[in-house]
Amino acid sequence: MQAQVAKERAERQAKRRGVFSRLDTKFEELNQFALQNRINLNKKQVFTPPFHPYRDQIAHWKLEKLHTDPEPANPLKDKHFWLIEGHSSLTFMVEHLSAQKTIALDMEFDNIYSYYDLTCLIQISTREYNFIVDAIKLINDIPTTLANVLLDPNVLKIVFGTQDVLAFQRDYNLRLFPVIDFQNAYRGSKSLSHDPGLKDAVKDYLGIDMDKTFQRFVWRTRPIPPDAIVYAQKDSEYLLKCWEIYKLRHSDVFKNLSFDYLHHRKLMLKPYVFPKSLSAIKYFDKAWQLVRDKPDFIGLYSFSPDKKIFDNLHNWRVNTGKLNNRSLNYYLSNLDVLKVTILKPLDINSLHECATKMKELTLIAKQAIFDIIRRYTEAQNGSIDKEIPGPCILPDIPAKTQPSTPPAVELDACRDAEQQNIRTVTICEDIIELHAVNDINYVETGENLVSEQSIDCDISQESSPNPFHVTAIDKNDG
Repeated sequence: MQAQVAKERAERQAKRRGVFSRLDTKFEELNQFALQNRINLNKKQVFTPPFHPYRDQIAHWKLEKLHTDPEPANPLKDKHFWLIEGHSSLTFMVEHLSAQKTIALDMEFDNIYSYYDLTCLIQISTREYNFIVDAIKLINDIPTTLANVLLDPNVLKIVFGTQDVLAFQRDYNLRLFPVIDFQNAYRGSKSLSHDPGLKDAVKDYLGIDMDKTFQRFVWRTRPIPPDAIVYAQKDSEYLLKCWEIYKLRHSDVFKNLSFDYLHHRKLMLKPYVFPKSLSAIKYFDKAWQLVRDKPDFIGLYSFSPDKKIFDNLHNWRVNTGKLNNRSLNYYLSNLDVLKVTILKPLDINSLHECATKMKELTLIAKQAIFDIIRRYTEAQNGSIDKEIPGPCILPDIPAKTQPSTPPAVELDACRDAEQQNIRTVTICEDIIELHAVNDINYVETGENLVSEQSIDCDISQESSPNPFHVTAIDKNDG
């Protein structure tokens, strides 16, 4: 069984790689306003959920007859598809949704290039249309445009699981009413002890084996590959069809009032909460277990890692991830942190030997790692008594452009420009995982944020005893 699962996973990964190899893609970034809102969200200790205007009514809410009556056969064999990327098409979609009795909602998220999950696509299906909303491009329009229809008591919203309802709170400060969680309804109808997947319900009700190739697709990819679009729209389309079949098969539960409303009422009132963060020691134990279980890392197991350094490096990647809206493992994985903790590199070459991914880090990030190790080591020896460095603001906004010719900058610490992997006109090298330099990045110089179009980089060993010291010089100041 495990071998079959592994084989299917490998086939899906190969198919996704094939899609990327055929397309000229980039990773869509948030606009500056949305990015700042996201960073503010990351800094919060507790999420404050928006007020639900139907709070009092939800306690006694039940499905209306117009929502439980079976729908007539749909004359459309194939639904119309519309990719929503502009305000005018978004307005049309909302007008269409407001005239419906029932709609199905689904979402696709990014958990790599965002500290908390970020909604990338919103799929909405009706009897006539399959809509896919570019939730990154329209992130500023969605809260005001969708607010009314999501709270329209005449439009029933079908979701699968609780994640999407909570994501509307986190990403758009929006509440939904009325809502049916079809995962819970299907589970109850089958008397299951576990939460089923949509694939299970679709197989049971429609006799279709869903292709889950794009289940772990990077949904920030733009343009969205055609195969990924088909995958996304099928989720909401099949969900709506399953609900229609459910009403036919279980019409008695509505007639004799035996339908379990408690879960759905709780879901509509449920507040979003931030995921519980594991302590640094938990991440250390997970990484150490990996070292013990993998023969490739058996050499590391003979070392005695310093948990204090691991704790400081972990806290640095957490806080830096929040400031730059990047996931916990974007800069350093658990194993990377453990390797750095064990080997304690104090130069570029030694750091790169810890993990291949280290080469993708910016110079600022590498410098922060060196400082954590050096200051902690020197503090142990009684040489200094300084605080561990705080998080870095890293100019890393991916876009699909070709890198310019590297400037004539020489680093005495390492003259191999390819090994340093320096990008042009950025104050530090960019992370290169399908990334390139954006037209305008912003970097922190003193108290102000300035555009990189207005600064030069002066990197010299003479300006500081630290060979990786970076100084920004304003052109206007000469």
